[in-house]
Amino acid sequence: MKSLKQLMLTSAGIIGLLLGAEGCTMETLSSKASDVSLTAISLPSATVRIATGSSETLQLSFEPSDASDKSVTWSSSNPDAVSVVPGDSGSAVVTGNSSGKATILAKSSDGNRQAYCTVYSAPSVTVSYLDTDSTKLLSPQSYIEGDTIDAEPQPEKSGYVFSGWYASASSSDTARIAFPYTVRNTNIFYAHWVSAGTSVT
Repeated sequence: MKSLKQLMLTSAGIIGLLLGAEGCTMETLSSKASDVSLTAISLPSATVRIATGSSETLQLSFEPSDASDKSVTWSSSNPDAVSVVPGDSGSAVVTGNSSGKATILAKSSDGNRQAYCTVYSAPSVTVSYLDTDSTKLLSPQSYIEGDTIDAEPQPEKSGYVFSGWYASASSSDTARIAFPYTVRNTNIFYAHWVSAGTSVT
């Protein structure tokens, strides 16, 4: 009868032969057992708007966060409008090259996980807020064409009550600008007033 020590040696020899036959080692088996599979990747927003000529960084989130392989490839459906350059740690830089839109796609190295967003590139637009004598009332604001100004800015002027913004210094030339307002091109808004104590309609 074989001793316990002999049995242990025999068992170790059999395991060694089996591993050798498969071309494996205990070290590689241990490494494979410790791999954490990537289950999902995602971007924080489905749509991104950037000014033509500017850039913005996109950052992927990985699930689980300790996944072993976080390598991804990036692509743009319309690089003439929006190009993409891979960065580090799941990031990429998108640049607006011309007016238009592109689908930006990130795909895991095995091709089984992907995330995408639509990036719009449009011209930068400045809105200026002036008094009827062209005095600056509020600081100019920069927008991207197509942005929405939700709330009507409220300037103040001693002795007067604000009665709205107009595209002309003369209220008889244009209608009052309605808010929310969609920015389409460079705009100059003129504030109109009534004397304090006068009813504003």
